[in-house]
Amino acid sequence: MFERIPGAGSLTPEQIAFYDTEGYLVLENFLNVDDMAPAIAGLNHKVDLIAEELVRDDLVKDAMKGESFKYRLAKLFEGKTDQEFLKYGRSWRDRFPGYFQFMSNPKIVNAVVSLLGPEIFSNPVYNVRPKVPGVAAGAVPWHQDKSYWPDANANPVITTWVPLVDSTLENGCLHLVPRTQKQKVLTWHADQYTGTGYTEIDDQHMRLLKLGKIVALQLLTQHRKDLVDVVITLA
Repeated sequence: MFERIPGAGSLTPEQIAFYDTEGYLVLENFLNVDDMAPAIAGLNHKVDLIAEELVRDDLVKDAMKGESFKYRLAKLFEGKTDQEFLKYGRSWRDRFPGYFQFMSNPKIVNAVVSLLGPEIFSNPVYNVRPKVPGVAAGAVPWHQDKSYWPDANANPVITTWVPLVDSTLENGCLHLVPRTQKQKVLTWHADQYTGTGYTEIDDQHMRLLKLGKIVALQLLTQHRKDLVDVVITLA
């Protein structure tokens, strides 16, 4: 059963109060380059595997091993179709050691402890959301996470959203609507735009995020994601 313990974890009372009121919390400069490195290493390995397959299938001539983490995936799929991209899934859930190391980072765990108390677990259905320009599957429409978690009632679920490159208006950022966490689950439908069957509602509000920031979201907070960048979503 959910039991928040005063003073537990790393967040200040002001941060906790903001989260309770607004339905989300942005932690600026929360993670450094070393904190991000395990997740990026896992993603680099995943992109290596994809690149090798694209070369083998004669869909690209060059695996682009010398390209930067920030641009390599986008360049590999430049000019490719949504179907070619979706072959590898709308969300990546590989069991790479770097992902586990990242999810168990004490900075992230202690922040969540402040909001939920010490008895927590990370759901194994985490999501890496790869996004490349021009591929509609990269866009996540307006939704409430509760539409994916209909039975999460007594024990709350927090989504921690972490961009692995700078997330801006130009390359795709997180949009959210504050103070919607106390609403009921709004009516929703499977979206018709991305080809992924995401749940979709309406409305908009925007936050710009830099690499190393982290956003904690309540299940009923409305949010969506633009087309481009790479993020890890932990629930």
